[in-house]
Amino acid sequence: AEATEGLQHFVWQSMHRGGRIAPDPRVQGPMHHRAKWRVEDMLSDTALPWTIMRQPTYLENFGNEEGKAKGTALRRLRPGVVSGLLDIDDELTVIAVEDLGALAAALFEHRKEYLKRVLVAGAARVSGRQLAAAASRVNQRADFEYQQVPWYVLELFIPVEYPKQLKRWLISGGNDEGASASLDDFLEECRRLHPGMLSVDEWLRQRGVAEMEPPPTAVEIAQQLLSQIRESVHSFR
Repeated sequence: AEATEGLQHFVWQSMHRGGRIAPDPRVQGPMHHRAKWRVEDMLSDTALPWTIMRQPTYLENFGNEEGKAKGTALRRLRPGVVSGLLDIDDELTVIAVEDLGALAAALFEHRKEYLKRVLVAGAARVSGRQLAAAASRVNQRADFEYQQVPWYVLELFIPVEYPKQLKRWLISGGNDEGASASLDDFLEECRRLHPGMLSVDEWLRQRGVAEMEPPPTAVEIAQQLLSQIRESVHSFR
């Protein structure tokens, strides 16, 4: 990048860094997080016109497209259920992918203000319980619950190490900068740069949560089974 003639602004997308004292200092961040942080450290010694944008957890991690989630038992958002890696009351700073892109574009527009600076990105800080409550609020017909991805799914059915590594980091490592006292300040700064930032409710609405049909109740399931039994008996008469 330093050899690129006429380069006016170099924006590096990194990851949230620090925010709290790690409960277990032996737990390292995922490999690609550490690689991004190494580039951060190198930038300060260059003549590049740099800005660093640190991303939090994507909201899409709680509800990706059906095709991308197929067969993984992860990243599912379905009628009545929001799922994730952490315990129900563990908090994460989150943002939608499209909003992170909008923040990057805004940094180019505000080049002079952000040269040699770090923007800590985020739209909200939420727990699994709060996500489920938001989904219930958006749907208005069903009470959503949060389900943590079971340990045996991660250990036995996920063919890659990353989800397990990420979970360890979020629980026992540095977590994210939303855990710090500067949370309100950087959320406000992001909304100033990108006033159209989606709230959690708005993101859920975009994902079609308002149109999701409530899952069948236990009574309805029993009635369906009885109906099928009656039809089967009738067919043998």
